[in-house]
Amino acid sequence: MKKQIIATSIITACMGLAFAATALAAITPPPEPQTVDDCKNDGWRNYGDMFKNQGDCVSFVVTKGKNPPDGPPIH
Repeated sequence: MKKQIIATSIITACMGLAFAATALAAITPPPEPQTVDDCKNDGWRNYGDMFKNQGDCVSFVVTKGKNPPDGPPIH
């Protein structure tokens, strides 16, 4: 009985950590690209809806963020 309670407690704790990690990931903004290569080969898509295309990403990197991203692509 004691082993079952401990096992249940461990499982519950792990589930709580998984939920907390998921919630944190949901509120953590994606990192910004640091190099032009980060934008190439569809790399610009790794930054959520920050950029509308590769050129938007490259422009952001080259200007060191002074040219803000245009946002999500228009479909």
